[in-house]
Amino acid sequence: QIVQSSAWEVSGFFEHYWNPAWRTSVFANYSHISYGDAGNALLAGAFASTTRSFGTSSSSAAASSAGVLSGTTNNFDFATTQVGTRTAWTPVQNLTLSAEFIYSRMDQSLGGTYTGNVVGKPAGTSYAVRDQNLYNGAVQILRSF
Repeated sequence: QIVQSSAWEVSGFFEHYWNPAWRTSVFANYSHISYGDAGNALLAGAFASTTRSFGTSSSSAAASSAGVLSGTTNNFDFATTQVGTRTAWTPVQNLTLSAEFIYSRMDQSLGGTYTGNVVGKPAGTSYAVRDQNLYNGAVQILRSF
């Protein structure tokens, strides 16, 4: 079965040159996806299955490899937000030193607990399904030839 989801996104970017050697950019993005009642029902059914694991079309996959969601709203809609800034310095021609910081947030409506096998973790570990925040930073040294 194919059920169409709806998604939309908005992004913005601004860069300010302080002087020929220094510049700062600010950027942001918001994305939202909605599966609708039929899509949420199909996803809930896939997570409730104890006869096969995700990512396979084989109905003979071991039941022990399937993950199970419990205590959820069965609403798989979610949104992501990213906001970041980057400052770059070009002390000499063809050399740029920069630092970047990005904040990301995932807002999801599902809630509950996921119990299943995850690579690198003990089998049967439970994970809380909730909104998440992520902070990233990077430093770059760029030399152009």
